[in-house]
Amino acid sequence: MIPVLVSAVLSAVEPGAYTVAPPDTSTACSPAPVGQSCFPVLCYHGVDSGRGLSVTPYRLRCDLQALYDAGFFLVTPEDLENGLLQVPLDRSPVMITFDDGWQDQYNLEVQGDGSSRLDPDCAVGVLESFCEANPDFGRGAVFFISWDKTPFGQAGLLAEKLNFLLDNGYVIGNHTLRHSSLVSLPPEGWESALTAPLDKLRGFIGLRTSGVTSVSWPGGRLPEGGEYEERLLSMDLEGAPVVEMGFLVDGALASLSSLEGQSGRLRISRVDMGLYSMQRLFQHRGFIGRGAARTSLHDPLPYLPCALSPLRRD
Repeated sequence: MIPVLVSAVLSAVEPGAYTVAPPDTSTACSPAPVGQSCFPVLCYHGVDSGRGLSVTPYRLRCDLQALYDAGFFLVTPEDLENGLLQVPLDRSPVMITFDDGWQDQYNLEVQGDGSSRLDPDCAVGVLESFCEANPDFGRGAVFFISWDKTPFGQAGLLAEKLNFLLDNGYVIGNHTLRHSSLVSLPPEGWESALTAPLDKLRGFIGLRTSGVTSVSWPGGRLPEGGEYEERLLSMDLEGAPVVEMGFLVDGALASLSSLEGQSGRLRISRVDMGLYSMQRLFQHRGFIGRGAARTSLHDPLPYLPCALSPLRRD
């Protein structure tokens, strides 16, 4: 059994800080009733020694196994836009995200002949192996990268890494140019902090950069106020939106019902798995319920799939 990690509420200025206290019950909750709208979005950082906010490769494998055994299915931000229609009827959605773009998230081992192979203990290696062995778990995760260092290390292999991710169901997200918290950065500097990374990405993934519209807010927070949201949603780069979804780190479950408004789209909750355990996560109430597979198209769905309406950009 995975040990319960320290889950005390930390200072809100620290990365991974919680604004919502984790549940403190010691017994597992009964399954949520069918029709609930909440689902977990998990945040990981380093995948190495397990110190600080990082987890070990073994811990990541155990987390994936626990999610699979509990009936979850991997989704991405695009799936939220499409109403989660691809989630099997006997499974519940979960999104896995990685912040910062450390090399231990995606490492290639260069061989003597100059070829490279995927490090089986980096995050991508663990995910690829697990999803190949369990195809009914889905495939995909979000990698939010900042440019205060070479994303994923190994500068000469960056184009190969980024395009592999996009070719294999993963999502590249924005974590600002210099890992700058928008809470401390003046609003006048937000646009350059968010568009400069896209300019850099274009040199590696070309036109695919227009699909990089999900942002993880460094420090896990976003200033409150409609004027800030309007500023973010009005940003564009050569006609393409810069921000369509934004992710916090607040220790709460994400909610489909909150994604209809612009505030909810920019403040999607995540749980920092460097501070949390699967055992503790599963004590949350309100997950989208799992239902038996339908034998007829007229059978009721376990939740109402409803594609999100586009945000207005007047």
